[in-house]
Amino acid sequence: MSQEIYKLWMIRPKEAFYQLSEEERQDVQERAQSALAEVGGEYIVICSSAWCSEQWTIWGVERFPSVEAVMQHARILEDMDELRYFDSMTLLGTPGAGQPSA
Repeated sequence: MSQEIYKLWMIRPKEAFYQLSEEERQDVQERAQSALAEVGGEYIVICSSAWCSEQWTIWGVERFPSVEAVMQHARILEDMDELRYFDSMTLLGTPGAGQPSA
């Protein structure tokens, strides 16, 4: 039986991202969105935190149908070389006992 997995991620752009044109930056974002959709994942929220954090300027939460989908998503991002553009920190979790599911 599969269980939904939530992924909290925090990122900050690397120099490689800043070197891109605005169109290339948009392409990076679109590839990331496509990779997420390909594995059945979805964005719950994406937030700007540059106004209050120098370390993590953007963060978000994604929902995946299973841990296998999370693993497949990671492989796709790596294969597309998307990880060269951001430093990141992630945390995975499942809905807690007694807590409502989203």
